[in-house]
Amino acid sequence: MKVGPRARGSFTIRASAEGFRSYQIFTADPETVEPLPKHNVLQHLSTIGPQAEIAYLEFLIDGHGDTTAECHERLAELYLDATQQLARQKAKKRGAIVGV
Repeated sequence: MKVGPRARGSFTIRASAEGFRSYQIFTADPETVEPLPKHNVLQHLSTIGPQAEIAYLEFLIDGHGDTTAECHERLAELYLDATQQLARQKAKKRGAIVGV
């Protein structure tokens, strides 16, 4: 079964919206953020996608001054993965253009 661009776009929007809602659950009320076990929250957000994890980690680090190695290292890993994925996508596009 092929998925057309329209279907893929709606899935992306739906997945992004679900990720954003999940992220909001863990950041909407600052009083509940501190007692939440970060590892469990990150584990849950990882099932949604890297953008949800990145947003939560940035929230913890920038918004709450988190200095734990766990958070900083995971955010660095996610940034590196995203950068590498973007580089692969650009290389594929260049290859497709050159191959035409």
